[in-house]
Amino acid sequence: MPRQLWLIRHAKSSWDDLSLDDHQRPLAARGVNAANKMALRHLAELSQVERCFCSTATRAKQTLALFQQQGALPDSQYLDPLYTFDDKALLRELQAIPDALTEIAVLGHNPAIHELVEWLTGETIVKLPTCAVIKLECDIASWSALSDDCAYLALFSVARRPRS
Repeated sequence: MPRQLWLIRHAKSSWDDLSLDDHQRPLAARGVNAANKMALRHLAELSQVERCFCSTATRAKQTLALFQQQGALPDSQYLDPLYTFDDKALLRELQAIPDALTEIAVLGHNPAIHELVEWLTGETIVKLPTCAVIKLECDIASWSALSDDCAYLALFSVARRPRS
C-alpha cells in the first residue's frame, strides 16, 4: 500500500527578541498570516491526514496550532528529535513511524526537510520557503523502507508567489 507523506516547513519566525534561543523563537506576523493561508488552501487534503508529528520548537508548535484552528491536520504528537536540521536524523524518525499509519504529516525545519525531499524524490528543489507544504507519494509498504528515489513529488505549495 503506498504511503502519503506531507512535509510542512514551519512558518516565518521572529527575530525580534534576541535573548531567546532558537528553540523558543515564536512566529512573526508574516508567519501567522502564511500559516492561516496555507491551512485554508490545503484544508481538504490535510484533513485526511491520520496523524501529524511536530517539532517541539515554539515556531513549529505555533504553526501547527494555526493549521489546526483552521481545521487542517489531526491529532498531533510533539517529538523532540524533529527539532533537527539534519535530513538523516529526520529520516530515522520517519522510518520509525508505525506502519498502521498510511498518511502522515511532519512539521519541521530546514534544511532537513529540503534535503530529505530531494533525496526521497531525486528531484532538485531550488528553494523551500517557510510554510511550504509538500506532499510525497511513497511507493513503499512500510515507513522503514523510505529510501532514495522511493517517492514522487505530488504537491509543492508555497504561501508567497514569486516576484516577477
